[in-house]
Amino acid sequence: AELVQTLKERQLPYGLWGWWISDQSSHWISQYIVETLQKYNIDFPKDNTIKTCRELIKENHSSADKLFGLAMLHSLGEKLDYQTMVSSLDTVKDFSFLDSLDLAELKAKCGLPIDYEWLNKHREETMKGCVYYKFGNGHSVYSNEMMNTLQVYRILQADSLRDSKDEMQKIRDYFYNQKTLSRTSHWRNTYESAMILRTLSDDMKQSLGEEKKKVRFSGAMQEEIDQFPYEKKVPADGVLDISQNGTSPVYLSVSSTYWDCPVKAKGTGFSIQTSFSDTALTVSQRVKMKVTVTVEKDADYVLIHVPIPAGCTYASKDRSRENNEVYREHYKEHTNIFCSALNRGVYEFTIELIPFCQGEYILNPAKVEQMYFPEFNACTEMKKVKIGGNVELIKK
Repeated sequence: AELVQTLKERQLPYGLWGWWISDQSSHWISQYIVETLQKYNIDFPKDNTIKTCRELIKENHSSADKLFGLAMLHSLGEKLDYQTMVSSLDTVKDFSFLDSLDLAELKAKCGLPIDYEWLNKHREETMKGCVYYKFGNGHSVYSNEMMNTLQVYRILQADSLRDSKDEMQKIRDYFYNQKTLSRTSHWRNTYESAMILRTLSDDMKQSLGEEKKKVRFSGAMQEEIDQFPYEKKVPADGVLDISQNGTSPVYLSVSSTYWDCPVKAKGTGFSIQTSFSDTALTVSQRVKMKVTVTVEKDADYVLIHVPIPAGCTYASKDRSRENNEVYREHYKEHTNIFCSALNRGVYEFTIELIPFCQGEYILNPAKVEQMYFPEFNACTEMKKVKIGGNVELIKK
């Protein structure tokens, strides 16, 4: 009640809100407050808000103002011909991507068809199958990867013309996963946490009301479990079917052990290559070993394992502060590089070496993997390195 009273006191004379009581009104702050109060049926002075928004939808105002006014009036339950008025905004060419998202959300609420082809161009997926939407590189409190993805979720939530349950589950998993990565009980800030909880609250209530989480195995193994974590070895033959109850996520990691000979370059979710900065390796002359990692989908907690030739030692044990690299381990035969997160893209790492003995040496395969989901990995082939002449990389 005290917070609601504060909001009422800080409402501007024309019915909207700003960041501070003496500040000019802000569209996103006003819309956030009105939608939240309406969602929880909290009464507040609406007459001036409605009057201002009705003024904004008149012809002498910008398309962005009209869109804001219509969205506010719809939230306030005002009776208008929304389908006609909202459809008229489809022809606007100068909308920002934020305006386009706002328009798509309002269209979904009004039962109008959505341009999913445009949305899907911005769809991204993590290694774990979580889905998010990326529109440029916004970092403001109300426009960033999290908030834009949340708005797409609201669009799917409101769209009665499309069944998006699977996509919404993948987006919810993204939000759950982001909270886990923050190592806290919340997301990055109060506004973000409040928006996520407000949007997901109904779906989260459904999840909390479910029976105890169970995972069922059938086929090569017959078992039902409800205690986690769980680990079991299963013979690598036959088909294993896995299912779960409810909508809350369960993460499953499956791995197998086998001899791989001869080693060939391969990868799932990643690819990795190694090379040297010089065309010749010569005793006592420094050389940089380059490791190029390609990430197909966003990944967190990545380990890069890089063997070094037996005829070389370290010229330097410095680590990079780029590419979200947080730590390196230097052993006499290999280096481990740890990255907290790598988004989709190509990354280069370097290790400074100095050859100390001429000869031909085996260069074992370099490998990259997600530490806690090691089934997403890649490796190079086995190679040979000659020291004393030209560098020759030969498949073994």
